[in-house]
Amino acid sequence: MSTRSGGIIFPKILLIYIITRGITAGVYFAYCAIFNETGGFEHVFGRWDTEHYMDIVNNGYHLPNRADGMANWAFFPLFPICCRGVMAITGGALSAFWCGMIVSNICLIISSYFAVKLIRERGLTQKERGFVFSGLAGDGLLLAWFLMLAPLTVYFCVPYTESLFVMLIVLFFYAAQKEMFPLAGIFAMLAGATRSVGLVLVIPLIMAMYTSYKNETGSGNIFKYIGSIFARPSRLLSILLVPAGLFGYMLYLYYFLGDMLAFVHVQYAWRHEKFLPVVGVFKKYLFSLEEPHYMISAWICIAVFALYVWMFVKGLRKEAVFGAVALLIPLSSHMMSTPRFISGSFVVWMGLYYAIKCMKSGAAQMISVTALYAGGIITIGMWCAQAGFVM
Repeated sequence: MSTRSGGIIFPKILLIYIITRGITAGVYFAYCAIFNETGGFEHVFGRWDTEHYMDIVNNGYHLPNRADGMANWAFFPLFPICCRGVMAITGGALSAFWCGMIVSNICLIISSYFAVKLIRERGLTQKERGFVFSGLAGDGLLLAWFLMLAPLTVYFCVPYTESLFVMLIVLFFYAAQKEMFPLAGIFAMLAGATRSVGLVLVIPLIMAMYTSYKNETGSGNIFKYIGSIFARPSRLLSILLVPAGLFGYMLYLYYFLGDMLAFVHVQYAWRHEKFLPVVGVFKKYLFSLEEPHYMISAWICIAVFALYVWMFVKGLRKEAVFGAVALLIPLSSHMMSTPRFISGSFVVWMGLYYAIKCMKSGAAQMISVTALYAGGIITIGMWCAQAGFVM
């Protein structure tokens, strides 16, 4: 475990943030100039789900007023609550969009800071080799670059829930690493109020507690471990906290609509095909030349599952299990948005950082990092162009 102070991280994180936001702005202005986009910044970066989140910020949850049946209760409440908080602090001077931008970008900076601290604590930054890991990219800072400029991380700086969700995941794993389990339970609870798959964090929490128990007792007996949880109320409470965020929203939906699972049932408006879960989804899209963006998504999912297996073998077990289960949940219904969900799980970037660090060839490292940066810039452009792949 690293004992280095993280105090020097923050100024570097801010500098990386400024550089990457400059690149994002450059792509935006280039797109506007080339394609004569006149809608403005809010029009370009306030698309798709942003409209639903901003509707919740401005009007709260309400009955559907769209012919397609989409309803804003499909979107969880914590992000809009944070946006309303910023709106209250600013006295209503800022629109919901700009309040969402502030929330997302603050969360992005916090995520990047604690992500670097996390991998330092885990000892993953040891023996970084070559000029790929030097200067503003050395000592774990490469992970911050990934969170700010890798493929589909454009979602982390626009009014979407991804940035808040990533921040809570990072804080959860950091607290679990430090064995601050009640705090980890609180972060997991808040993640469950941000996206339903936040509930999956109960698995790595139990795994982290088991590791702690083995280190304390020298015993790996499962039954004694279970007994130790009940013997230590703080750990039992930590586990019980995890579903509270999701269940709280379900209780609200019950009183609002009479349906605790309304957020699940409304998904029919976005995806109504019926597949054999996971297997059927892959069967339809893995070689679907008629829908190339879904075919690409399917192969990305295969590659990411392979990465998670490698991570598990290399000792990143909690992260790998969380990432795999969190991906299996959306794959049980459709391929839609799975690349975004992968990016928004955070652990994929932790795994890619470690995989690149383990490469023995400096050229391979450079090619991998350059490809990720290029992919990030391309997906910013695809967002501006409203390409279906980034939806």
